[in-house]
Amino acid sequence: MENILAHHRACFVWFGLGLACAAQAMDAATLRARMEAAYYRVPRKVLAFYYPWYGLASFSGRNRHFGKIDTEKHDIAAMRHYPAIGPFDSHDPQVVAYHMRLAREAGVDGFIVSWWGQGDFTDRAMPIILSEAAKAGREITVYLEVVKKPISPQSAAEDLVYIVRTYGDHPAFLKVEGRPVIFAYGRTIAQLGVFEWAKAIELAQQRLGRKICVIGDQLSKVAAAVFDGIHTYNVAGLCRGRTPEEAARATAALYRPASEAARRFRRIFAATVIPGYDDTKVRSPGLAVDRHGGKLYDCLWRAAMELDPDWILITSWNEWHEGSEIEPSLELGDYYIKATARLAREFKARPRKAHPRPAPSAFTELELASLRRALARLRIGLLPGASSPAAFWLIENGIEFDTLSWEELVRKQPTGEDFDLLVYAAGERYTNTVNEPGDVDRALQRYLRSGGILFVLPDGPLPFYYDAQGRTVNAARKFGMPLAVSSPRGAEPVQDGRPRGWEEPPPGLGELHFEVNTELLPHLPRRFPFPTVGDLRWRPWVAADVPPRVNAASLIKLKGGRGRYLGDAVAAAAIDDSEGAGGVLYVWFRLLDGPYAEQLLYDLFSLVARR
Repeated sequence: MENILAHHRACFVWFGLGLACAAQAMDAATLRARMEAAYYRVPRKVLAFYYPWYGLASFSGRNRHFGKIDTEKHDIAAMRHYPAIGPFDSHDPQVVAYHMRLAREAGVDGFIVSWWGQGDFTDRAMPIILSEAAKAGREITVYLEVVKKPISPQSAAEDLVYIVRTYGDHPAFLKVEGRPVIFAYGRTIAQLGVFEWAKAIELAQQRLGRKICVIGDQLSKVAAAVFDGIHTYNVAGLCRGRTPEEAARATAALYRPASEAARRFRRIFAATVIPGYDDTKVRSPGLAVDRHGGKLYDCLWRAAMELDPDWILITSWNEWHEGSEIEPSLELGDYYIKATARLAREFKARPRKAHPRPAPSAFTELELASLRRALARLRIGLLPGASSPAAFWLIENGIEFDTLSWEELVRKQPTGEDFDLLVYAAGERYTNTVNEPGDVDRALQRYLRSGGILFVLPDGPLPFYYDAQGRTVNAARKFGMPLAVSSPRGAEPVQDGRPRGWEEPPPGLGELHFEVNTELLPHLPRRFPFPTVGDLRWRPWVAADVPPRVNAASLIKLKGGRGRYLGDAVAAAAIDDSEGAGGVLYVWFRLLDGPYAEQLLYDLFSLVARR
């Protein structure tokens, strides 16, 4: 095989792979179809998350979601506050009518109704909710909480089809430009993955013979490209320990890039606000966010309004377990109904802003077309959970790839002849077991031994660090990546000649900057600074830990004052053994949202595409 980098320390035989497999058209066509969804006239709305899972034995046969009820002491075991109307049943039309009347008074246009599957208690509540919403002039949509087993695009599509066929034509069901709207909770996106959701939506639309509008619970550029709109359910974690003003700034910083991404694809953007949060009565240790007498709610609303979202979502109308409700309680009265009415009026009265056009690409269409032609000779597979800006870049630039589920990876056991390149663009958590412990790891190791290239473009500081259950596995080294974990606070950043990771840069390092191998990455400057804001967790590639049998080369190094070497931010290795030769290419995650991200990805994919 041709060694295109012979004048460098590493041989990189894997860059010379000459396989010319035609990319399957299905995934590319599915993504192109999703990207055609565009919204031009989205009316402003205020929607609240609504939970129809409460039940009383006296009404629907048994108590649900209350725990022990003490009406004399006005205490409910599973609730932080006590509802003003007392314990209630979500199937009681009078209760639902009461909620709809309050929603109208509060300026809440409708409810996003928690839905747990066909035939579930929440599903059986839907006809009552739709009927009462129609009487009150409110709108209703569904919050799809879970993908039923066996988890697949087909099972998700089945529920989408059921929801639309059963409820979508009701006059009270929320629609945008004639399309029924369904919200997908973050759990469902984690279960399936963003790109598998693209398949699910397209499959549902084919079966229905009509377009639907799915709003995904993920604030990423990739989600903006795949879903019809994006949102997040809860910002409590971001608000914890902050003053209302600080919380408002933090949420604005979270929403701003998501808003820009949504507008780039002409998607719906929804910003979420909370009055407060306290789940310490039902979880240990739990999370508590002080309401600050209503000031937090007001500050979050104003921060959201400044971003000019299409919709503002309230978490929540009646999630009493988590203490985020705005429904009247004995403790708080109807304060939040009145506050919501005032804020909703202000939001809907604001003129829409003129938003700047997206910045032009750093490359001409001729250059991008040349790269697409070069990559078309390779078959690229995208591993599950992709959410990093790198996956967004692939979509936006029309680079074709196939998507793989972990189940397909284990079942098909692909080799370098099946896929020239497997791209990992997820975060720190991945699925390492499908059928037998570690079968995903073994499939990836077999792929590398067969001559495949693993291109790691993560959306978190240390890829392959946690398994699907959140347990630490730290498997990066299994796949040829000698990455350093975080060192204790105050520890030396380099020990025995080996750089160490950190949560934030320790003092005394001097000016942190990257040095670039511009022979291989010609569109980047030779030197540029380490970021100073955002997530600064550093997980370097440690060249000293590369095994003797592995040829490796640094493409971008991090250095401190006086040129002190602190590890590699971009590095590659060729892995040779008796079965064959493969390789791994690693990029530190923050470079993928940095000022030279586009240039870096262009150069790296150009490097891979060379013969």
